[in-house]
Amino acid sequence: MQAIHAHLIEHQLQYNGGKSLFYEDPDGRLAVEPSPVTLKYIRQGVELVGRPDGRLSEPETRKHELATYASKRVLETFVGANQYMNFNKRDADLLTAIIRAFFEQLLDAACRREAITERRLSLLFEQHYRRLQAFLIYSNGEELFRRYRENKRLFDVVCEEYRPELQLRMMKLELDELKEPVLDIGCGREGRLVKYLRAQGIQAFGMDRLAESGEFICDKNWLEMTFEAERWGTMISHMAFSNHFSHHFYRKDGNYAGYMRKFMEMLRALQVGGSFVAAPSIPFLQEAMRGQEQFRLVTGDPRATATKIRREC
Repeated sequence: MQAIHAHLIEHQLQYNGGKSLFYEDPDGRLAVEPSPVTLKYIRQGVELVGRPDGRLSEPETRKHELATYASKRVLETFVGANQYMNFNKRDADLLTAIIRAFFEQLLDAACRREAITERRLSLLFEQHYRRLQAFLIYSNGEELFRRYRENKRLFDVVCEEYRPELQLRMMKLELDELKEPVLDIGCGREGRLVKYLRAQGIQAFGMDRLAESGEFICDKNWLEMTFEAERWGTMISHMAFSNHFSHHFYRKDGNYAGYMRKFMEMLRALQVGGSFVAAPSIPFLQEAMRGQEQFRLVTGDPRATATKIRREC
């Protein structure tokens, strides 16, 4: 993948940063658009990618690498704008295909020796942005994006990675009560709590879709993970599990059932005597767990800052 292509992708993402993909002005014009730099680069460079024999000069592997890179960065941008967007591998593959098809359009236009005017390029970009709209609705439902149609600028959806000490305090946890191994679900890009626990001599691991995979942190979407039965001594989640589960519980088209199935799978992944702890507390989940014999609700007060469930047998 050529560095200049990656640089152009980053430039275009930055140019549309803070703009709503769904907003249209009264004339039907989208808020997102190609930058003058992008248009200039494509118009100057597109004449060089065609061959007399009509074949594309970009090797297949290079086109795939470029589309995969762009797809990864676009997904990161979407999640960065709203943490409640969720994408599985099928979604990621679909987005890569959409982006590659867009790149193919540009290259195909060059090979056909069509007049690459600024207006035509802008139209190709608009069609691409509308395909991205359809992709988001397909992958996340329409309800999530209603407000985005009303505002040209993005609104803030808070997503912070807090100090490890604060996370432990919010979950009402002491280091000596953590049964190992510990898994931090949605540990954040930096995995601060995981690193803190390991520095204290605790065998801790983490997963987060935005994290960089390493020795004890993996870049996985926990909703897509398969949790091995009786694998973990303690499973913790500060903000991630509670917020996303609650979001889908109260959303009209939310995937509440899917989150509940994954939650029960997580509980079965606990060792006997192990605990699942999530903050903030999830009152509706606590109510659903009352009376369970295998999994005992430790914190039953809906005003508690955390929900704690222990596996008894």
